[in-house]
Parts: sequence; structure tokens; C-alpha cells
Amino acid sequence: MPSLASIVASAVVLAAAASAVPTQHCAPGTSWFSCGHYAGCFDADPCIAAPSPTPSSSSSSPVLAAACPTGTASIDIAPSAIHDIFPERPSHARGPVSGIHLETFSNASQVEQAVVFTGIPAAAKSCAVGWKQAGRLERVFVFRGSDGVTGVRQLSGFPSDGERVTHDSLQHFDTADELGALDFANWDETGAAGHVGATVDCAESMYFKFALRNVESETRVFLGQDDVNGWVISYTC
Repeated sequence: MPSLASIVASAVVLAAAASAVPTQHCAPGTSWFSCGHYAGCFDADPCIAAPSPTPSSSSSSPVLAAACPTGTASIDIAPSAIHDIFPERPSHARGPVSGIHLETFSNASQVEQAVVFTGIPAAAKSCAVGWKQAGRLERVFVFRGSDGVTGVRQLSGFPSDGERVTHDSLQHFDTADELGALDFANWDETGAAGHVGATVDCAESMYFKFALRNVESETRVFLGQDDVNGWVISYTC
């Protein structure tokens, strides 16, 4: 049976060959734009004269300050950092990483993720956390298992710069109830789609933990993160 690494490697080659962007539907008077961390419907091109990059905490690279769409337009902002955490190895750290990665096996949640979103405008409202996927030839998406339901928990804070991001170091911030859930099952077999898991109070920086709910399901999920795939916060202004 092919390993996850070989499946992903093959999919990367296939994804690299594709260049089209899936068609997006916007309200009258707005158009779809996608560049950097901008991906949404706007009445003007946010990719022209974008704000200068500003550093963000626990991020692997600078993040552009997000645009604030007008009217009913909305925008998706990608994470500034994603970290794998390991409940069965609570002091182990891996990250920042470049995609969604969740696993359960041996009757336990083995790989969970802590995700950082920064640069959200102070005027943002109607915020929601979720994930999105592009067309089949524009992504690296692997789902194996029987249950892809994933719990979403908001963290009250995040380890400081220079501190390892581990299951242990997040415990102080992981005190809230679960906000909702997302489901990855069988979505690897479909085309482009967006998925909203829970609405949240908007803030300029937000932190979340994602984990598969059913630890007996022997499930693994991988989706490469880019402008049109992966974790997102959606908002309006």
C-alpha cells in the first residue's frame, strides 16, 4: 500500500501542473481577487499598493495587514502560523508547518494543530473559522479513515516568541469549550468548496486548536495550505 509520503509526493507533481483558479461568485459591483493573504470579493483590487508587511508573533514569515472589504463583500485570511502538536508526546514540537495535518490511531488523537491568525482589521465583524479547498488539480488533499469530524477550540492566547509550541505549552490557553466542528470526510473526492465551522468574536489576533473527535477512527487528513486551500478566517467590515 502506498505511504502517505508517496501519495502526497505524487499529488504535488499533479498540482504543480495546474494553473487555473476556480471560478468564484461575487455580489454585483464586486469582483474576486486572490493574492498573498487576500482571497475574497472586493469593490476594488486589494492587491494594488497593499500595505507593507508587518511581523507577527509565532509566525514563520511576515504577514500583510489584511484589507477591509466594504458592503456585503467578505474576505478569507490565511493563518500566519500552523503548528503540529502531539497529545501522546506532549513536549514534542513541530512547526511552523505548511498545511492541515490531523491524525488518530492507536485509539488516541496523535496529531492536532494549533493555528495563529493575525493582521485581522480592528473593524472586522462577522468572523468565522473554517477551511476551504480549490479544484482537484489545484490542491494536495489526502483523507484516509472513517470519521473526519474535527473539533474547533479557541485558545485564549499563544506561547510567546521563542517558546516551543507544544501540547504542554498550550494547556494554559486551552480552557474554553469547543466552538463547533468541521468535517473532512470524502471532501477529497469533490471540487472547490468552502467550509465554515463556527462564528467567533472578531479580534486582530486569534488562536485555535483543531483535533479529530473520534479517536477510534484511525483517520488521517492532509491538505496543503496556500491562497486557495487550508484553514481560514472569513470576515466582513
